[in-house]
This record gives sequence, structure tokens and C-alpha cells, in this order.
Amino acid sequence: MEDSACQRICADALRSEGVTFKPPRHKIYLTEKDAELRYDKACVWVKRRKMFWSKKVHGYVDNKAFVTPTTPKQRKRLRQTMITGHLRKASEGVSRGFTKPREKHSFLGIPSVTITAAVAKDRVILWHVVPGPWNGAAAATMYEELQ
Repeated sequence: MEDSACQRICADALRSEGVTFKPPRHKIYLTEKDAELRYDKACVWVKRRKMFWSKKVHGYVDNKAFVTPTTPKQRKRLRQTMITGHLRKASEGVSRGFTKPREKHSFLGIPSVTITAAVAKDRVILWHVVPGPWNGAAAATMYEELQ
């Protein structure tokens, strides 16, 4: 008799326990501190009237970093970090350990480009490529260029 079980027997045993191969959640990982800060901000914003959201807000601004691997070595590293799924029960899907982290490429040294965009009503009113890291100086430069 063999010392190890075949893959099919292991898969059947896991399946009988409700463990299957599922893709990870594509949701941003929030720490307890992040959740607390978001809740505090929501408590302030919930007191504002509906008129504030329709009359006072001129646009929504957000930054998005796009990974841009330029060499074959960087592309290979990027492919290696792609997670296709993991073994978990259906009830474990909301657990923090089964959420795909947002900062997965930050330690690899793969360059990225940061885009700042603003949306108002039904159109894009701002599209700006941020040179270097996003900070106060980059924001000041962006606002000066808009003038």
C-alpha cells in the first residue's frame, strides 16, 4: 500500500467538507483602523442634506495607479503574483484572509503610472498623468497646470 493518497481522493475528501477552489474576492483589504476612519467620516456625511450632494459637489476626483511592466523580467514577476484562486469553504469568502490585497505589486519594483481623473455629471472633466509619487507637491503642480 502507498504512503500518500492520490489527488482525486484528497479532492473528494475536501469537497465532502465543503472546501472548493474559488477565486479570491476582488475587494480592498481594510484594517480595523481604516474601517474606523471610514465609519467616522460616514457619521459626518450622513448628516448632510440631499441638496448638498446635488448642489455643492462639482466633481469626484480619484487617483488610479496602473502597473506598467516594461522589461521581460518585470512582466514575468507580474505574472507570478497573479492569484487565480484558493481552497476555501463558502462561508470563508468574507474573511479578510481570503481577500486579494491591493498592495501586491508595491514590493516588486514594477513601475506604474498614476492617473488623476475627475468626473462631473456625465463626463470626464480632468485627466492628468502624475509624474512621480502623489503628494502635496504633485497636487499643487496639477492644480497650477489647470489654471
